Parts: sequence; structure tokens; C-alpha cells
Amino acid sequence: ASLEFSSSYSVSRENIITLLLPKYYGENYQQEGTSYFGKTLLWENICYMGIISLTLFLIAINDWKNKTTRIWLFTALFTFIVALGTFTPLFKVLYEILPGFRLFRGYAKTLVFTSLAVAILAGRGLDCLPFAGKWNRVACLLLPVLLITLGLVSIISPENLPFWNSELI
Repeated sequence: ASLEFSSSYSVSRENIITLLLPKYYGENYQQEGTSYFGKTLLWENICYMGIISLTLFLIAINDWKNKTTRIWLFTALFTFIVALGTFTPLFKVLYEILPGFRLFRGYAKTLVFTSLAVAILAGRGLDCLPFAGKWNRVACLLLPVLLITLGLVSIISPENLPFWNSELI
């Protein structure tokens, strides 16, 4: 396959802004209770991972001396760069050198691995906060209770939490 074909369905330059501002382009995709905030391809080009997650990710990077932090940081950066396709020179190098790389397209899907690495490092960033020990125990106890309560309220009285109810369905 050609380089253009292989890099098709990569993250577009325009959608990089959705990493920080998910509704930058407004809501231009409507389908039965769902809305899409992006310029193109609902299932391909969304970079948004959450401001809190990205903040905790940046806090975790301060623990650079930790081998695990370096591995997940490399994973996040590498997979994000691959997701950008031909907008970075690394993609062409991988296309030329890595066996089988040219057989695929839709490299925006590597954002799944970027999100995984950001989530893991966000957890490490949370652990780096000064109040982490006590707060983590409280959150681990209260979060499931909160989610179960919201679920029950949306089932018993769906008009009170319509968004939550539609997400459960």
C-alpha cells in the first residue's frame, strides 16, 4: 500500500486541538441522543482524554527517575506520534523500515494505547500528590457507592438524570 493510503485515517491536524478542547468545533454530529465534538470522523479523530487526566499525567512525569514512568511516557508519546500519521517524520521512517507497517491504515486507533498510558500515568500522578494515601482510600470507597446510587436513581426516576440514564442504556 502507498504511504498516503497507509496514513489515511490518521489524526488530522485540526483535531489535535480536541486534546484540550473537546467542543472546539461544536457539536456537528447528531444521532439518537449522541453528539460528536470534532471536525471529522467520530470514531477516528478524537484526542480528548480529559483535562484532569492530562494534568495528573504531567505531575507523574516529574517522577522521571522511575523506570515504569519512563516506559509509559515513551508509550504515550510514541503512540500519539504514530496516530498523527504523515504529520510527523517518524511515520515515514516506520513505514519504510518496520515490516508489515505499510499493510495497515487508520493509525489514529493507536490513540487507544495513548489513552491507556495517560491513564496509568495519571494514576501515578495521583499517587504523587501529598494527600494521596488517605484520599485514594476514601475515593476507592466512595466512588462505587456514588456510581451505584446514580445508577439506581436513573433507573427508579429517569427524568431526574436523563443523561445518566441514556448512558446506562
